[in-house]
Amino acid sequence: MKDVREWLKEADPVATEPGLSDADIGRIRYAMQAAIAHRRPAVPWQPFAVATAVALVLVAPLVINSLARPGGDAVSVSGDATPSSAPRQLQFATPGGTRVIWVFNPDFKQ
Repeated sequence: MKDVREWLKEADPVATEPGLSDADIGRIRYAMQAAIAHRRPAVPWQPFAVATAVALVLVAPLVINSLARPGGDAVSVSGDATPSSAPRQLQFATPGGTRVIWVFNPDFKQ
């Protein structure tokens, strides 16, 4: 029975090819060292951009939450202004279709 190592060796398309020559290794090494020597310095505003992005991620939910109306889009209050009238209702309807209806008891005392 074959193990994974043998399957990988058999499926490797370059397993039978010879390795790199010393000249190729030298050219690759020279290209890498030249790229390191001529690399661009880090952008000076990069830390500021990262800090700004983190601040936006932390503050955006707070701003959105303070701007959003609690209870959904449709809010209606039924009943008149007199305290001795029939029970008042407060209704909320969410965009997903959920409805919440609160009935206030006018005879309730604390």
